[in-house]
Amino acid sequence: MARPVAVSDTTPLIALAWLGRLDLFPALFGVVHIPLAVHREATYNLDAVGADELRSANWLVIEPVTNSLAVELLLDQLDLGESEAIVLAHELSADVLLMDERRGRRRAMQSGLRIIGTLGILVEARQRKLADPIRPMLDRLRDLPFRMSHALYTEILQRVGEL
Repeated sequence: MARPVAVSDTTPLIALAWLGRLDLFPALFGVVHIPLAVHREATYNLDAVGADELRSANWLVIEPVTNSLAVELLLDQLDLGESEAIVLAHELSADVLLMDERRGRRRAMQSGLRIIGTLGILVEARQRKLADPIRPMLDRLRDLPFRMSHALYTEILQRVGEL
């Protein structure tokens, strides 16, 4: 089975670094492409959790975005990392864009991209038996500045048979 072409925004990278599960990216996607802005956002703080791992990850490919006009147009609604990730996903004809922020997800879906967020990555990992129960990871995410409603928390746990 061919691995999907995946492009990531910053939040899934940071969230999985906090969980100590950056290994899920190469396990699920093989290679993950990120634009320069996302690389800067994820690694600019040298002491940030996961920054060292992300700087040296051989499964992470940093790609320049060529359509700067498309990025500029998105900057009215989104931040630079989100904008570049959406444009890069189009430029690479990506199978999936990894993104959590609601506004960015909405804009990406409007442009025809398939989106998976951090929670979707955890569900996929659990279903493929790449992760043991994900409840502890969801609980840890809830302790971070990661937005997840109680209804979504419950839905995820039901989906993976942990409730």
